[in-house]
Amino acid sequence: MSDLTDADLRELGRLVIACAQIEGTVRWVLGSLMTLRDVFADVAFAERSHFWMLDALASTVALRVDDPSLQREWQEWVKDAKDVNSRRNGIIHAQWLSGDHASTSIASVRLMPRGGRRRVPTLHFSDRQALTAVADDANSLSARMFKLIFQTPGILAGSEQAAPSPAETARRGVRSDMVVLGRIEPADPAPGKPER
Repeated sequence: MSDLTDADLRELGRLVIACAQIEGTVRWVLGSLMTLRDVFADVAFAERSHFWMLDALASTVALRVDDPSLQREWQEWVKDAKDVNSRRNGIIHAQWLSGDHASTSIASVRLMPRGGRRRVPTLHFSDRQALTAVADDANSLSARMFKLIFQTPGILAGSEQAAPSPAETARRGVRSDMVVLGRIEPADPAPGKPER
């Protein structure tokens, strides 16, 4: 472990929390835009990287957001979020080296891309202010994202027309059956009949 000061460690913690908030909110926004319930979103997005989630958000916004200026704002946000995530990864996944507390830079070994997809350990020197900068940028991203959430129809409850009730669906003659283990099962059993 590097000789990080208490101030360095506080900034590192602030960076981790700010970036984790973004990751969690991106998952929720993506699920909302895809009209997935939380449990289905958990299955659909399990084991997906944050970069994958950001790419999926950019694609989903392109399909779901009609306002061109709002779409551009989301795309710009995704680009900035990828930059912050790359900087976060460089800091969080670094192997910090012992150094001098008085120094303005911190030495670490990071896996850096060399020649395509190959990543090799590389000596890296960070300014101590880099920790603060990433945390500040992540907090700024969060504020921008929440502004975009309030401007984008379909993310928050009540910002779009509610789904019809099962009774309304039945009245319209739309079937709500589902396939269970290869059989078609009625969504709502007939009154008085026991469920299987």
